[in-house]
Amino acid sequence: MALEEKTYFRAWPSRLNSDLRSLVSACLALVLLGLPASANPESDIDRLLQSAAAANGAANYSEAESFYKQALSNSVERLGAMSPYAGKVALNLGEFYMNNGRYGDAEHFMQRALIVASGYNSAVASSDGEFRNVKIYLSNITKDPNMLPGSVEVADCLSSLANLYTKQERYTDAERFLRRIIQIYGDGGGEKAGSLLSYTPNSSQMLAEHQRSLALVLSKQGNATEAESVFKTYVATVRKAKGNSPELQDALRHLSAFYQGQNRSAEAEAAEQEAKDLSP
Repeated sequence: MALEEKTYFRAWPSRLNSDLRSLVSACLALVLLGLPASANPESDIDRLLQSAAAANGAANYSEAESFYKQALSNSVERLGAMSPYAGKVALNLGEFYMNNGRYGDAEHFMQRALIVASGYNSAVASSDGEFRNVKIYLSNITKDPNMLPGSVEVADCLSSLANLYTKQERYTDAERFLRRIIQIYGDGGGEKAGSLLSYTPNSSQMLAEHQRSLALVLSKQGNATEAESVFKTYVATVRKAKGNSPELQDALRHLSAFYQGQNRSAEAEAAEQEAKDLSP
């Protein structure tokens, strides 16, 4: 399909401006995929993402990848490489690759999404949306994610990358990113921290989920003392947000499992009993 488009546009008059060429290219891609194009690029991109999700759900991974790539191409051509939609699609594509075991590709597109989310002003994109001058920047923010702004978009990208690094057993990198997410969603920690907890929907749930993930990562690194502390903080977060609920039962059972792994039977049994007592 790419070769057909390239040949098609080579025959067009040179006076055709680049913006119109990008628009027509994106619309042609939709038509070739069986989707009617519209004047609303966001709507077209959303339809491609929906088609990708449907194909992925049907285990048609080759078709899903094609839809994701077309959505990303549309985002770059019609909205720009640094547009929120380009970042959103890149993150979707990265998670698709992660779930299919293609970890190198996953990291590439997740990092591309993070560049967009961070608003890195010095990023220079090529015509396909790839950033050419970001290697040092990515190295720096991996070592110190506190450099990043405290936004939902940044937290989402860091969450995906932390999940990927945990799968790869890159626990030190995962830990750094999880700490930054918790700082973003939690209370205190400087001017970049805690700003999301008061107004972002499900922010308490996001905070709790990443506290649990951090506790698990710390445990895998053999840092049992801090892991226990973070597990307890996780339980406290859920208790405050949800009260006596199935979510609190689940949190207590995670704490119990941690104690079991540490051969601390009495504490494991106490946490499990508290979870059972919450049952109707």
